[in-house]
Amino acid sequence: MSAEHLEWLLMVDGASRGNPGDADCGAAICDENGVVVKEMSRYLGQVTNNAAEYEALLMGLDALIELGRKKIRVQSDSQLLVRQLNG
Repeated sequence: MSAEHLEWLLMVDGASRGNPGDADCGAAICDENGVVVKEMSRYLGQVTNNAAEYEALLMGLDALIELGRKKIRVQSDSQLLVRQLNG
């Protein structure tokens, strides 16, 4: 199987202090062997917790596009985000 067909893992999280409040988001990308290949984080300013979770997802997806990855699995602790992604 070619490398581009192997599944990579995107782990995302976002949080705000208050809701809305000062917020940050982060993401990590692991290759098919579980090795972290990229970590990123960003300060978001005053946003809700849900907005921070979605910003983490978008940041991670943008990085995966730059890496040329198409087959991914997303892991999040946000019940809202997971339910919406799963339809």
